[in-house]
Amino acid sequence: MLTITYEPVRTIPDDVPHPHRTLAGELLRWSVRAFRPDWKYTPEQVRILARWYELHDDAVPEDPNDPETWGRAFRYESGTLRRLKGWGKDPMMASVCAMEFVGPCRLVGFRDDGSPIGGPPQESWVQIFATAAGQNVNTMSALSTIFSQAAIDRYAIKLGQEVCYASQTDTDGRQCRLEAKASSFRAAEGGRPSLALLNETWHWVEATQGPRLAATIRPNATKVGGRTMEITNAPVIGEESVAEGTWYAWEKQRDGINRDAGIYYDSVEAPPGVDLADEEQLRAAILCARGDSVWINPARVMKDIWSASTSEDESRRKYLNQLSSHDDALVDRDTWDLATVEPEDGIKPGERIVLAFDGGKTDDSTALLGMRVRDRLVQPLALWEKPDGPAGKNWEVDGVEVNEMVGHVFRKYTVVAFFADVAGWEGWVADWSETYGKDLLIKASGKSSVGFDMRANQREITTEHMAMVGAIEAQALPHVRDYSLTRHTMNARKRPNKFGIGFGKESRESKLKVDLYATMVIAWIALRRLMESGKLKPSKQPGTLQTRGGF
Repeated sequence: MLTITYEPVRTIPDDVPHPHRTLAGELLRWSVRAFRPDWKYTPEQVRILARWYELHDDAVPEDPNDPETWGRAFRYESGTLRRLKGWGKDPMMASVCAMEFVGPCRLVGFRDDGSPIGGPPQESWVQIFATAAGQNVNTMSALSTIFSQAAIDRYAIKLGQEVCYASQTDTDGRQCRLEAKASSFRAAEGGRPSLALLNETWHWVEATQGPRLAATIRPNATKVGGRTMEITNAPVIGEESVAEGTWYAWEKQRDGINRDAGIYYDSVEAPPGVDLADEEQLRAAILCARGDSVWINPARVMKDIWSASTSEDESRRKYLNQLSSHDDALVDRDTWDLATVEPEDGIKPGERIVLAFDGGKTDDSTALLGMRVRDRLVQPLALWEKPDGPAGKNWEVDGVEVNEMVGHVFRKYTVVAFFADVAGWEGWVADWSETYGKDLLIKASGKSSVGFDMRANQREITTEHMAMVGAIEAQALPHVRDYSLTRHTMNARKRPNKFGIGFGKESRESKLKVDLYATMVIAWIALRRLMESGKLKPSKQPGTLQTRGGF
């Protein structure tokens, strides 16, 4: 008897828009006639359809003579469906491709009661992409069996292994095309897809030209009002796959770093901390992640997880839908999540903190982070990060705005130490030392109350960094739930030096930022020095803190 149950970790609330604000009802009614009688959606899949076809509040019907209106009624312009292996992503998205091929998938009007009316796209051209031909087999196989004979006759559907054709014979006879493509980015040029499905994008890495292929597909769809949908397992953080890039883009949209780009990201995963060796916990975690995909047999999955051929990271990624860390990642995502504190339990006004700063100008991020003195709780206080896309052109962090935020932090909290990396910010750091130095209990260096040169303190930084990682592994470094902090932490890589294990980016040119992680290291050093100075007696905490190790 199962005594443990878990609540899934979701990227989007499991609710649905009002029936008048989605085309899903139109499409589901159409599918009853167009699909074979044995085709059935699960309740979870119905909710996904309702969200993916959600309309803007101010949606207007498409005008056949105005391409600017084509596909513009939807709330989301791109999407990702991320689920565990075996969930049924391919047949689910095959049904969406079928709807986009010949179904009423575009807004063409409203009824008197306010409900939407669906019609076919002005130019129906569905493209299914993969970086290898075999990845499209499952989707195309499902498509070949989904249509009823009545639909095949009505739309004159001609099914092929790689290309399907149809015609809107009962309206204006417009032609419809659906094709599977495993191609280079050059071969994808010139397409005009009304829907582009990107298959298994965690495989879309630089070695397979995946990022260049995705960068070709997306504008192809945009120019005709088309949309893109990715299906994927959880990506490996650090491989810089298309799936990973989409995850980060969605996180930035959610955090407000980027403007709302209309990204729909739907993922359900098991919570952190599941012991894969514990049969009851593992069974509950699989049931949690699978949702109502009852065809997934937990007993069979558990055998695969326990086999010697499957690593723990791979098991968590495939079967619990949890993000997996790169081989040289410093921190494991599952371990990191276990010490998460909700924002309402974060640092309160007036509490004593040490403040850390790491500054960039253009490409690198600029971050302010606080660490509470009494329990080492980590909380990002501000982050300036270059937006993606055109908004990032000629972008530069505003030093005046940063200075104002520093002043705000000093007014809101009791700052007892402030360490700021001086590189590129020498003038501001000097001003902060002069303005706030008298209020600080310790100096960051012999020359400055605030200035801390990360280039000149490699021994201390490396030693204390190793201690901090040990604290993370011991779940002794609590941190407020913040997706940017998590993102920067997962991006940090091991960088051995003569003193031990330091940290850095994936590469000098990598777009994956680590600046909040750097401020966390600086704050750790500041608090350690403060405790050792004798100028502040630490409160006694139960238990012990691992202060060295982690490697």
